[in-house]
Amino acid sequence: MIGRTADNASMSVGAPGTATAPKLSSYQRRGMDAARRIIGATDVRGFAAGRVEIARMTEGTWWVVGIFGAVFVFFFLVLHVILLPGALVFVLVYESVKPRRGVVVTGNGIVEFTMKGFNALPKSVMATTDYGALYQGRARSVGKGIGITFGSETVIVRERDYPVLLGAVPPVPVPGPVPSPWAAGGVAASPPIPPPPVVDDLPRWRRASVGWVLAHFFVACAALVAVLAVSSPLVELFHHDPNHPSPTAVNALWLVFAMLLAGWYVFVYLRSSFRTRVNTLVACWGGALIVTCVANIVFSPVVPN
Repeated sequence: MIGRTADNASMSVGAPGTATAPKLSSYQRRGMDAARRIIGATDVRGFAAGRVEIARMTEGTWWVVGIFGAVFVFFFLVLHVILLPGALVFVLVYESVKPRRGVVVTGNGIVEFTMKGFNALPKSVMATTDYGALYQGRARSVGKGIGITFGSETVIVRERDYPVLLGAVPPVPVPGPVPSPWAAGGVAASPPIPPPPVVDDLPRWRRASVGWVLAHFFVACAALVAVLAVSSPLVELFHHDPNHPSPTAVNALWLVFAMLLAGWYVFVYLRSSFRTRVNTLVACWGGALIVTCVANIVFSPVVPN
């Protein structure tokens, strides 16, 4: 028995092919279509989205923490203001430490996918396993979800999505008196499933090579020139001379350049949705413009009237 008791919508685990798949939602159908395009298989039978069970620090998490830490230190030391993390920071950290995963049932087994952050559809193949991962002895109840194990990683899907996966398992033919290949513990005796091809959908400019890393560095340099050009008329509105900044204002440009560089590198190399990358870029570059204006207004000489 996996799930709740019989008094509260129990979810029993039966033999393969005995479950009836519930009606699919439009999101689940789109997830199946995306999986078909990635693995090039037409026999995609079911899809459910979940999250990894165990949170862990990732490269994206360290980027978020590092950028916020740098901005926090600047506001505390220069402006004497304690900066509290907003909802965007918490969302980025949560999506990094407990990323979404897609579970797809095909005609050959079960496939685990990474998910796009923008529309939560399958992005690339992570692992495969057999149908036995859905049945008692391997699948297990975790809170209000069902844990499905792929190697060293367990994906938690919602209880209401679990019947979709269970009902998508094709029936196992049993010719005559030959016993079912599904053992008593729910472990399948099916042959190994060949892993689907992993699709690297990153364009060349987002791949970590020496040439592109240097090219992105010069993009950040160009962004610094653009920020200085935009900030000058804004500073002049407050009757300060940005053309003769004090040494303190010049030192602040190092922080501005670091924010521009970090924002662009996160936009290029962060394995997340386009929307998340753009939000991070806008936050870093917008913050760099604000820091430039504040530093020039506070530390640049006043233009006499």
